Amino acid sequence: MSNIKQTTYELLPTQYDFLYGFDKEKLKGKSTYLDVSLYQGGFGSGKTFCGSLRGLLFALKWAGCRGLVGAASQDLLDGTTKQKYLEHMENIGLKEGVHWWYSDRKQTINLINGSTIRFKTLSDWSQFRSTEFTWIEIEEASLIDEKTFKELMARIRQSKKDEWVDYYRCMFLHTNPQGSRGWMFKNFHNKNTRNKNFRAVIAATRENVHLGDGYADLLETIYSAEEIQELLNGIDCDYDNTVAFPNFNQKNVIDNMEFDSRYPLILTCDFNYNPMCWYLVQQRENNTWYILKELIDNNVTTKEMCERVLPIIAEYGVRKLTIMGDSHGRDKKTNGSDYSVMLAYFSSKFLDCTLSVQKSNPRIKERLSVLRGCICNAKGERRLFVDSSCKHLLYNFDEAKNNLANAGLREPTDKEIQDDDKKRYLIHPIDAISYPIHFMQMYKDLESVTN
Repeated sequence: MSNIKQTTYELLPTQYDFLYGFDKEKLKGKSTYLDVSLYQGGFGSGKTFCGSLRGLLFALKWAGCRGLVGAASQDLLDGTTKQKYLEHMENIGLKEGVHWWYSDRKQTINLINGSTIRFKTLSDWSQFRSTEFTWIEIEEASLIDEKTFKELMARIRQSKKDEWVDYYRCMFLHTNPQGSRGWMFKNFHNKNTRNKNFRAVIAATRENVHLGDGYADLLETIYSAEEIQELLNGIDCDYDNTVAFPNFNQKNVIDNMEFDSRYPLILTCDFNYNPMCWYLVQQRENNTWYILKELIDNNVTTKEMCERVLPIIAEYGVRKLTIMGDSHGRDKKTNGSDYSVMLAYFSSKFLDCTLSVQKSNPRIKERLSVLRGCICNAKGERRLFVDSSCKHLLYNFDEAKNNLANAGLREPTDKEIQDDDKKRYLIHPIDAISYPIHFMQMYKDLESVTN
């Protein structure tokens, strides 16, 4: 392909290994050879950069090849993955409309040499049963299941063209660690169960010399010591069926917590019907969170919850209120969305309300990671305190268990709730308080922290 600029990338050792670390001897005379490689690393370890570079290099090297870039959600594809491909093409001088074209309807980059790069969500792997690819890239592989992974493996069978030199098929994945009980550990790390064609590269955040000064230190103020093992060092940790918040203790509990009029009052909501969970909270100095009051009830409407929380707000003597919480509260209902009901009610009581809610909820794993870091970060600092009257929330911190399958919390079964009604109140209180904490910590104070 003409007009390609001579571009130099200064690759990290782990990135070079990921791109070129396969056994070249196995490739000789074996057009059907398949390299399956995992790039596992923490924040800022260059996973998406390296994965997209590898895909583009394949597309340029083998004219007419078909590549698939898949992820669990459209947000992942649009937010980071596609952008990295576009950045790489710009860096090497490939111009839209001259060297490549993008079809929004098909979500496909078409290169002038006949190669295609298709971007698709992987929520329904059956859509690929009739398609054959030369290479497949999976963004944040820990978010898909093993069945999808194996189905995609079966799609890497595009026939070799005579002019293709050093051809081999490839699937490459990149992700944060999943845990030693996950399917990726079994396939890529366990010597007794992994395939000989499978290999893994582990990258730690501190190895990336291109990151700004203090990046890794900043992460240690955000996340717990356990989370740092995964998110900074790229090491698998076991969380399945273990206590979700092991560092929460009496140091995080305050009796008769007082409202501080110097800081805004936040009302954060989870709108589950049974139960509905609301909390009055404040973010004070040094990004420290104070959970003041808990309002939880079953079979209650949004308006009824407004009526119950209003006297407490009045006691604090405030006329301004920030409303945060579950993005599904925006969903339209017969009488308007939950948030529209709240805004209408509070405005009728002469409260000045500001709605600050994300368009979609962040992944629960991300919310839990930030919450654990507030409870006690890797430096031993505590930035979350709960009033002792918040009984349901305290119960969650003591009893909630991890669930590796969904990278979240284990939900109680109907039978468990029948046997112990307290279990009805698991998870939802955590959801309610984690929405504002994640939003404020990650999007306002730490915009520089990216993947």
